[in-house]
Amino acid sequence: MHIVRKNTSFIFLYGLQSAVLTIFLVILAIDKASLELFFIAAVTCLVKVVLAPWFFYRVIARNRLHLSTASAYLNIPLTLIVLVVLSLIAYSDSLNVVWHYLPSAVASVVPLNITVILASFFLVINRKGALSQIIGILSLENGIVFLSSFLGLEQSFALELGVIFDIFVWIIIAAVFVSMVYRQFESISITKMKHLIEE
Repeated sequence: MHIVRKNTSFIFLYGLQSAVLTIFLVILAIDKASLELFFIAAVTCLVKVVLAPWFFYRVIARNRLHLSTASAYLNIPLTLIVLVVLSLIAYSDSLNVVWHYLPSAVASVVPLNITVILASFFLVINRKGALSQIIGILSLENGIVFLSSFLGLEQSFALELGVIFDIFVWIIIAAVFVSMVYRQFESISITKMKHLIEE
């Protein structure tokens, strides 16, 4: 996601990340023989793999934003260097002490999850476009769900369903917000909006 410049490719990669999350939830549901987890996986697939990309593709088509107007603050080599540093931090011995008490199968995957969370957070910071930042936040949420699933943190069915509903409502509001910003300012780049002040 960090090196992609086309909005459509960016959304496709978010859908792919969400599809991997859905597959993981299905595997977890099979392992635990949980019907509720199957339902959560199905709703996650519907919201994150189908509806979210559909909303964002409609925004792109309506406003003709196929090529990203939102570049990154750092160029690609510097972005990749920052991602390597974030990965090294996630795999460092200082954090390894925290995960040392977890089962070995879980402890070996946790640094990868931490890397995904840090990379998603950096995506929000590094991108200049509103749409890119919104998808970065959704990617960050996917990373948090991955981490909590690996750590075995489970919540009630109603709470998990409520969180997915909140994300769906947030996606709708974000899509409408991006459309309104583009119609008003003919750009979704944050840097082009910095000169705007209230009168």
